[in-house]
Amino acid sequence: MIIKILILILSYVFIGIIVGLFYVAVLLSIFYLMKKIFHMNESKWTSLFKIHNGLGVYYTLIIPWIITILIMFPIIVSWFELIGLEYNILASVSIVLLLLITTAWKFYKGREVLARISR
Repeated sequence: MIIKILILILSYVFIGIIVGLFYVAVLLSIFYLMKKIFHMNESKWTSLFKIHNGLGVYYTLIIPWIITILIMFPIIVSWFELIGLEYNILASVSIVLLLLITTAWKFYKGREVLARISR
């Protein structure tokens, strides 16, 4: 029992690192694609980030996060199947929920910084 809990905790740390790196890759890829497709310059980026009194910043950060979670969920399920965890779907959902809660907390704590960026 203790070994399974330890494996779950180590998996959370491992998956958190992988999801974080993948999120940065998706975020930078979306910024790159937006720059190439819409020929973004400084004024276009500024107007994008100021949409709806600064909600544009949140949109550009949350949409890649949702894409990351949608892509990573089957990989997380496969990981728990690979290590032979009995309740792999439940473990995967709990890991994703923990990641979502911690990310929402980070966005909440950083709202003043994001508000300054969008001004």
